[in-house]
Amino acid sequence: MPMATVERAAAVLGCPSWELGLCVGCGQLMQRYGRNAAMYGNVCRAALNGR
Repeated sequence: MPMATVERAAAVLGCPSWELGLCVGCGQLMQRYGRNAAMYGNVCRAALNGR
C-alpha cells in the first residue's frame, strides 16, 4: 500500500499511521492498535451485533 494512502487514512480516522491495521472481518483499513482500538470495524461490528 502506498505511503500516501496510509497517511491519508490516518488523517481521516484521526490516529497515527502506526495504529492502522485491517479489520478481522472484512480486511478494511481501520484503527486496529493503540488506545480505543477494536478488532472489527463499524460495519462488521454492526453486523455481528445484529445477529
